[in-house]
Amino acid sequence: MFVRMFPYNAAILGTGIDLPDRIVRNDELESLLQLKSGFIESRTGILERRWCNPADTVGSMATTAAIAAVKDANVKSIQCMVIARDAIMTRRARSIGLPVIKALAREGVDVSNCYSIDIVNYCPGFIHALNIANLTVSSGEAENVLVVASTAYTDVIRTESGFHEAFGDKFNLNDLVSQYSLGVEGYFQAPKYNMFLWGCGAGAMVVGRSDTARIGDYKARACSSERFQKDSFGFAETPNGHSFASLDGQSIYRFAMTEVATFIGDFFHDRGYSLDLGNEIIVPHQPNPRILKDLAKELEIPEGKMVVTCDTLGNMIGASIPITYHLAKQSGRIHKGQIVLLCSFGDSYLTTAGIMVEA
Repeated sequence: MFVRMFPYNAAILGTGIDLPDRIVRNDELESLLQLKSGFIESRTGILERRWCNPADTVGSMATTAAIAAVKDANVKSIQCMVIARDAIMTRRARSIGLPVIKALAREGVDVSNCYSIDIVNYCPGFIHALNIANLTVSSGEAENVLVVASTAYTDVIRTESGFHEAFGDKFNLNDLVSQYSLGVEGYFQAPKYNMFLWGCGAGAMVVGRSDTARIGDYKARACSSERFQKDSFGFAETPNGHSFASLDGQSIYRFAMTEVATFIGDFFHDRGYSLDLGNEIIVPHQPNPRILKDLAKELEIPEGKMVVTCDTLGNMIGASIPITYHLAKQSGRIHKGQIVLLCSFGDSYLTTAGIMVEA
């Protein structure tokens, strides 16, 4: 009989981020996409976002964020790195781990025995990665684990040329369109209706042994409704045999107001916390401000207890959680000893995941 022991306490020791300096405001995109002035803000609440410059890559941003996190944690070695990837960037096989390891070695950090774990879970990926890091440290497998996510969609969302190159000339994008928030089914969501959602950036955390703080409970829940599984993030095959996703903004909104709201309420209740949120705060995934504002109303909590960064940074997929956590900590919204629920939803809108940490 095997008895599993967890002799160590794990906590977030340090955080770091990297954001491109290129700010893209709504008026620029509305002009480019021939949308009415105010369209983007009225639909999403997003005001601006960061997009990559030519020198910014998933690897370079991950490296900068990782170095900052390791310095913030003040650790001398990393034994494991968990990378939360996005599927689009994985298709291009761009390396994240290798440039990070090389850069840490140049900084004098001992990475001689560092191994890496890559996971692809879209938006909730960082929560799953953080849980892996927590278990790795608390079990004694590693003393310090680096968790990193990096999102760089600028070359994907700038034009449609990349999709023609990938799927062939016979794949007519104009005939196969799913329009954001309009509920029209199709293979491809045209850039005109989604490119204003996405932001670029990288975030990293160092998880290590601690006697003063801890990473606590983790929970992941599958979507309970087949309707959401079919409607929210439907997949279809292109003529070339490729699978492609089509978003339905209205269904995603309903998913957040029902499935995600129930998940957060149950998470607090089952663990003895209160949604009155005395010393607790929620750092959610950042789809758009409109969803998060209404989610706070659905949970009957003050908006100030739900940290929002997507109004100026957009939706950064897996990188949203570590970037938002870092900025909240930096601004004083998260302080020492505070209980923080990190919560994300996505992975084809089949999964909601959360983890409770003590800052």
